[in-house]
Amino acid sequence: MHVDLVAMGTRVRSARERAGHGQRELADATGIPRTHLSRLEDGRRSHATLDQLNLLAHTLGVSLQHLLCGSTGSGPSSAAAISPTEA
Repeated sequence: MHVDLVAMGTRVRSARERAGHGQRELADATGIPRTHLSRLEDGRRSHATLDQLNLLAHTLGVSLQHLLCGSTGSGPSSAAAISPTEA
């Protein structure tokens, strides 16, 4: 399966912004370094694993399929709240 990294990055950024979170807040909630999130959102090759992408999708309230391919697939319909105590 081919994944367009630029398009995926745009979807990650859009989902994060719709959820009302900054990169640092999302990094703290997921444990994914902010620099990796930045590279991912910019469409550059990152070191994000499939597990991390799945965690991002869950945290942002979208499906992994949506992040990877842009399809609406099944998944949570609203963005999950990020609690500082979960970091």
